[in-house]
Amino acid sequence: MKNNKVLIVDNNDLNRKLLENLIGQSYNFEAVKTSVKAVDKACKDKFDLILIDIEMPEMDGITVSKIIRRQSPFQCPIIAITSYSDESTKKCFLEMEFDDLITKPIRPRELMDVISSHIPSTKNVDHQVTTGEEGLVLDKKYIISC
Repeated sequence: MKNNKVLIVDNNDLNRKLLENLIGQSYNFEAVKTSVKAVDKACKDKFDLILIDIEMPEMDGITVSKIIRRQSPFQCPIIAITSYSDESTKKCFLEMEFDDLITKPIRPRELMDVISSHIPSTKNVDHQVTTGEEGLVLDKKYIISC
């Protein structure tokens, strides 16, 4: 999982640090504080998932998401983070091309479940040595099954 990369977009220092600490346990991440930096990062770097706070000062998360979808050569799931929590709100965000919604206050298990449901899992390949045909020694980390 640590080879997957998440972009965290939140202007609130406390919320961003919480997300960094939770996500950093399982994924690589980059965090930005502004909408402009989020668009710039998402257009220059490939991420496996983007988390965007909806309520940002200079440009809201909905607008940021639309710009990223339009301009970035790298497409990935984008998840909205919001304090709005009713079912109609979730439906509305999904119709606006968000892939999912996480509500505040952040619940760690829910956050990680939502993220892991959108990042393609990498197969757990153990690194033990196996003896193949004709006595060849194979390291399983180099064997990729299709």
